Amino acid sequence: HVHAYKAATHDGQITSITGKHLQSGEEFLFEGRMYVDCTGDGVIGYLAGAEYRMGRESKAYAQEPSAPEREDQKKMGMSMHWYAYPRENSGTFPTVKELPWAMQCTKESAARGSQWSWEWETGLEVDNALNAELARDNYFRAVFGNWAYLKNNEERFKEYRLDYLQYIGMKRESRRIMGDLVLTENDIVNRVKYPDASFTTTWTMDLHYATPKQVKYFKGWEWMTYCTNGKEVWIRPYHVPYRCLYAKDIANLFIGGRCMSVTHQALGTVRVQATLGMAGEVIGMAASLCAKHGVLPRDVYRIYLNDLKKLMRAGAPLR
Repeated sequence: HVHAYKAATHDGQITSITGKHLQSGEEFLFEGRMYVDCTGDGVIGYLAGAEYRMGRESKAYAQEPSAPEREDQKKMGMSMHWYAYPRENSGTFPTVKELPWAMQCTKESAARGSQWSWEWETGLEVDNALNAELARDNYFRAVFGNWAYLKNNEERFKEYRLDYLQYIGMKRESRRIMGDLVLTENDIVNRVKYPDASFTTTWTMDLHYATPKQVKYFKGWEWMTYCTNGKEVWIRPYHVPYRCLYAKDIANLFIGGRCMSVTHQALGTVRVQATLGMAGEVIGMAASLCAKHGVLPRDVYRIYLNDLKKLMRAGAPLR
């Protein structure tokens, strides 16, 4: 429950992080030699002034086959669980017109169903780091507006009651901190071998974008997506380079989670939880070498790569 809001730096390194407890308001000062940004939004790197990217790179950036001709701010959004169940006394629900702030769903634009699925996703062109509440509130607008239409207009939902709606967004993408190596779609599809190969990614090149129907009816505030797996962008197991796991311009900062050093296209495969867990293990191993030898994350690649490989082959201890 501690929110990091300030990073102090000196000579390209973080010297401390200041955070505030979200319930008590108490402030904490974290001082250390090494830091790791696993915030998802790349908050620590952002506060420290690290280079980062958000949205899609253009095709010219890395000649990725799936990249657009021009860079843009399209990104995967956030989802939240919601459920409706049949009830004996399901009650009433306001009509769409009675909720002017909600999405004004109609027979043509409404999404059918009594619960969320991964397709329910919002904040697709919003800065999900600085405007997370805006993206979340847009999701509320979608759920309430859509349910108002279904409950009042479609027979099969008349005996259902909206029972649950999550209020914390589950994000898929925001900032990506740049490291000494930026992993691209070409690296993964062509299985480019790097000397610092580390954790393995096996997920598909799984990216989400607003459906054409959503763009038609809710342009700029879309909340239903499709998955590029429809093109069957399957990959074979690929070992991600260690150099994607530390910031190139903040010398004592590791980067884990979905803010690691990858393009938007490459994020489609490394972003899932089991894969990110393995990345965290590699960061822990590298950090132990930094502590043992008094060096920085980049030095693990330059000087102690063989030691890191030994640790990776041994694996994380079970106890």
